[in-house]
Amino acid sequence: MIDVTKNAKDAAYVLVGLGVIGYQRAEGQARDLSQRFSTQRAGLDQQLEQTRAKLTDLAKDIETRFEPVRENVEERLDVFQGRLPERAKELVTQARGAAREAQVNLRSRLNGASAAA
Repeated sequence: MIDVTKNAKDAAYVLVGLGVIGYQRAEGQARDLSQRFSTQRAGLDQQLEQTRAKLTDLAKDIETRFEPVRENVEERLDVFQGRLPERAKELVTQARGAAREAQVNLRSRLNGASAAA
């Protein structure tokens, strides 16, 4: 005769076993995925660091090359500004101050980005 209780227990054990095997596989795949993600993240971090270094070097190179041009323009603006009426001198002074402030802001952002890396 068929023992229903024994068959039900066997079926339950099989189901539990399949559940455990499925959980272990999912856990292994999650570990593999996490490891791949970590490896890719490390590679991206390295590329980002290299890109930051290159951009910082490029910014320094541009600033070095642009400095003589900027000094020449500043000298010409000094002469030009000396010939202007007082109100126009004030406006040019304000504009030059804003330009200097923007330059300092840009430098601090670039230096902050390279320091944060």
